[in-house]
Amino acid sequence: MAALMSLVPSACHGPSQPAPTNLPSAPKLGEASDARLSRISASAEATELANSHNPDGPAKTAVFESNSVVRKLAGPATESDRLEAIKLVNSALNGKLNEALTGWAKARGDAEALNARIQSLEQQVAAEKERAKAEMAAKIKEIQDEAAKERKRWIMLSTIGLGALALAAGVVMLVAGSQYPFLGPRMAFATMGGGITLIATGIAVNAIERALEAHPWIIYSGIGLAFAFALVAGALGYSNHRHHVTPEGK
Repeated sequence: MAALMSLVPSACHGPSQPAPTNLPSAPKLGEASDARLSRISASAEATELANSHNPDGPAKTAVFESNSVVRKLAGPATESDRLEAIKLVNSALNGKLNEALTGWAKARGDAEALNARIQSLEQQVAAEKERAKAEMAAKIKEIQDEAAKERKRWIMLSTIGLGALALAAGVVMLVAGSQYPFLGPRMAFATMGGGITLIATGIAVNAIERALEAHPWIIYSGIGLAFAFALVAGALGYSNHRHHVTPEGK
C-alpha cells in the first residue's frame, strides 16, 4: 500500500496545511474588540448606578440582574471607560440632563464608529488569512514539486541510467568476447537483457506517474472498487457460514 500511495500525485496526499499566523491586522482587531467589551461593561456598570436610585421593586431588580449578566459577559472595564460612563449618569442625576444627553449621543456615535472599525478589521483579517493560506499552499506545493522532481531523477538514474550502462556493458562484452573467453555471448545478452528491462521499467514508471498526475481518480477508484469487493466477499463468507451452521428447514 505504501508503494502504491507513493505514486499518487503529491497534491492529493501532501502534509496538512497549518493555520496561518502573524496576520498584520489581528492585533488591531483584538484591541478594538477589547475596547468594545470595556465600554459595554462600563455602560452596564453606569446603568446599575442609575438604577440604584430607583424605588425597590421588580423593575429595579430586573435591570440590576440583566446588567449583571452583561458585565459578566463583557468582563472588567478600563478605569477611563468606567469614569466616563459614570460621569454621564452622575450629570443626569445631578440635574445636568442636557449635558448627559449630549455625552450619550457622542458615546453612541463613538460606538458606531468602533463597530464599523471592528467590521472593517474583521474583513481585513479574513483577507489576510486567505492570502497567507494561499502563500503557504504555494510554498508547500513548491516543496512537494521539488521532492517529486528529485524522486523522479533518482528513479530515472536507477532504472534508465543503470539500464543504459548495463546495455553498453553487454555490447562491450559481446565485442570483447573473442579476446576474453569468460565474456561469452550468453553473458553479454543476459547483461543487455537486464539493461533493457531496467530501461523499460523506468519508462513504464514515468508513464504511470504522468497518468496518475493527470488522472488521480484512477488510484482512488481502484482502491474503492477493491474495498467494495472485500465487502462483498465478507458478506458472502458470512452467508456461507450461516448456511453451514443452520440446519436445513430451520
